[in-house]
Amino acid sequence: MSRRATVAATVVGALLLTGCSGIQAEPGSVTAVEASATPSVATTRPTPGQVTMVSPTQSTPRSAGESSAATTPGSTTSTRTPVPPAASSSSSASVPAGSATHATTPADQTPDQAGHEQPTTDGASSTTNAASPAATPLATPEIDTRTLPPAGHLDPDELQAALAPVRERYGDRLAVAWGPVGEPAAVRSVGATKDVESWSTIKAPIALAIEQQADGEPSESVRRQVRLMLTVSDNAAASALWRELGDPATRVRQVLREAGDETTVPARDADGAAVTFGLTAWQPADAARFATMLPCAPEADPVLDLLGSIDSEHQWGLGTVADARFKGGWGPSPHGYLARQVGVIPRHGDQWVGVAIAAQPDADNHAQAVAAIDEATTILVSLLGYDDAGTCPR
Repeated sequence: MSRRATVAATVVGALLLTGCSGIQAEPGSVTAVEASATPSVATTRPTPGQVTMVSPTQSTPRSAGESSAATTPGSTTSTRTPVPPAASSSSSASVPAGSATHATTPADQTPDQAGHEQPTTDGASSTTNAASPAATPLATPEIDTRTLPPAGHLDPDELQAALAPVRERYGDRLAVAWGPVGEPAAVRSVGATKDVESWSTIKAPIALAIEQQADGEPSESVRRQVRLMLTVSDNAAASALWRELGDPATRVRQVLREAGDETTVPARDADGAAVTFGLTAWQPADAARFATMLPCAPEADPVLDLLGSIDSEHQWGLGTVADARFKGGWGPSPHGYLARQVGVIPRHGDQWVGVAIAAQPDADNHAQAVAAIDEATTILVSLLGYDDAGTCPR
């Protein structure tokens, strides 16, 4: 049995034993904008090239600078050690093995609704949100990516086989795409979902478009909206920033094209009909291409910094990988509930992998979609090869 096959079998067995395929719901509500969602940022620059993958020290692509976030009970701190081309480090609250939890929310809003990325239940204020499922321990609370991976690329057929138990539990509609940072043409993918709405993953390219439009110097009010849009997936902030772009569809399309995504048309569905931007048809492979070039894009540092400070409620899937930079989205698509993520995960040295994952479970609910993405993430990370990671062109 190959090393990868042994690792995959071990990972799948651990997932089954821990029972991470289900998340129990509990009553509760979430109010919209909290002070803890707007962390302050301080900047230092330690030794270039330093990369540590597990708390208390973390890393980020490029040179976003050190961040120190004040926290409140139930929140998490997130810090970065920028790599290509420069590097820095900072400290973050560590999570004991086996004790990490993540609370998830049941549905996405269309991004022109007010509030965070949960369905509002208070029609007057649109700031009180529906009940969130309770936290569930993960098989791998924070995936350590320090171990040197095997040589070569991950064979898509190998990943497809390793994901078979996940598909048996949640259904066949599971898509995973990955590629080395700096090489969008090298993206590989397996599987598919019936629907491909971006939901709030589109907020990542929107944020990059905002930064580029302002030459990296948006006003404090715009910067605050970007922070809310990315860290707590605030939809009112996203709508305001969409309007801020003036010709938003054109500007976001330019961002995608420069990142190697040659097909996605913002605010258009799979049939080409005009839709709100959160319903943009975004194939997982195209999202992964965007992710492979996000760290290399002009003015990307502030975006990467915030994608490393995602609210603890949304720390599932890629959020279980130490030091990942990612954005999630979820909602009731036409053929069943869809959850997805896009981002970059660190590997050996200063190497990173662009990743997009989407799940549309047979059970048609948020908890099962999240569980499927959790398990798929763990398997993907366990099988990635040395050449699946890369850096930005010099």
